[in-house]
Amino acid sequence: MQKSALVLSGGGGLGLAHVGALKILEKNFDFDYYAGVSAGAIVSASHAVGYSAEEISEIIHSQNFFSLAFDFSGSNFGILRGKKVYALLEEIFHGKTFEELESQGKMLRIYATDFQTGERVEISSGKISEAVMASLSVPVLFEPFLLQKKWLVDGGLSGNFPVSETLENYSGEKILGIDVATSLDFSKDFSQKKFFGKITGIQNTLERTFRILFKSQQYFDEKNPRLRIFTPNLSTFKTIDIHKLKEIEDAGETYIEKNL
Repeated sequence: MQKSALVLSGGGGLGLAHVGALKILEKNFDFDYYAGVSAGAIVSASHAVGYSAEEISEIIHSQNFFSLAFDFSGSNFGILRGKKVYALLEEIFHGKTFEELESQGKMLRIYATDFQTGERVEISSGKISEAVMASLSVPVLFEPFLLQKKWLVDGGLSGNFPVSETLENYSGEKILGIDVATSLDFSKDFSQKKFFGKITGIQNTLERTFRILFKSQQYFDEKNPRLRIFTPNLSTFKTIDIHKLKEIEDAGETYIEKNL
């Protein structure tokens, strides 16, 4: 079991590929450092506190995500309050803190975005559930989350894949990164008018826009000898495909089996 850091990108429903990948990786690596954004924050934090990949899978698949959505906000800053999601995170993490993890020899770094200043925020202290909630608070969908006197939103706005930060913070020899949010379908024919003008066409356009944006954020040397980056091909799935979570998870597991 080789010591390694684990870096997980954001990606909404595509984050289930992280879980599938971990089913293979946890048999070969002992992670002592975790970094994550949004969906990657949930998975990395859960594994850091002791859940196996199979247990994380069971937790996610047991949830009724539609019931979590009926938590409408009365403010002008988000459709949902996020209280039900935060209650679920509290149940998962049992009030555990970053400091408790450090006492066990594990480091966890969660990334969010300061909605006031637009600056990147690294969270490494306090309750893990609060940090994860901040990191996944997608603007418009959720209200900004108040933490450490800052209004925080999804970390993907300021950097969806925290590899460069991990290269600076982690002194170990091996860093594994899984990027689930930048694979593109290169066969798409944009000359076909049917791609536009429909709800599905607009969804596809937005999906592709964010994937290109996330890829353009990445500023690190992929040839760095300490790095091993995995990019499962999830171009046929969308970040909002909550009805295809098992398929996405299986795709992540299959990819790692073939490419590890």
